[in-house]
Amino acid sequence: MDINKFLEQTGGQWFSQRTTYNLTQTETEVENSKANLTVEILAPDHPQIIDLCQVNSLNSRLMLGALATSWDTSPDWGKPKQQGSSLLALIKNEDNEKTGQIYRVIKKPKPKIIVGTYILGNDQALTFTLKQNNNSVEERIWFGSPNLRMRTIVNKNQDQCTMTSFYSEIRKVTQK
Repeated sequence: MDINKFLEQTGGQWFSQRTTYNLTQTETEVENSKANLTVEILAPDHPQIIDLCQVNSLNSRLMLGALATSWDTSPDWGKPKQQGSSLLALIKNEDNEKTGQIYRVIKKPKPKIIVGTYILGNDQALTFTLKQNNNSVEERIWFGSPNLRMRTIVNKNQDQCTMTSFYSEIRKVTQK
């Protein structure tokens, strides 16, 4: 699978279940949650992507596009509702589109951009690593089937693992 096919397969509406382990406590803290996700694929010529390239002096010719993701925790009854969104833009390496840079744009609570790298492995999993100061986040995404997506996230502080998460996500299929 090439990176463009991977991005296309990621688009849609998903029901997400997450288990997170906080490893910084004396006793490991476990949290489970549910959310609805919407992932929209933005083409390289989308106004948001053009603006991102201009503001950050990025080579728009190498831009693959972006994943605009929004989430809503409404399905998680009994917990406070949370909503949010982020943009994940991918810029391929000139000689190998399976690797490149990734720009994560977070709008709230205050706008910021975190830069990292991505690699689409021979196992068809997309792994990206984002680093900021002494913190890093490694996220790995793969598909069990076209409508089943899995993700793991490992957060580190000064190379020490502080939190891990596992997500299983089922694409919502609506009847016409």
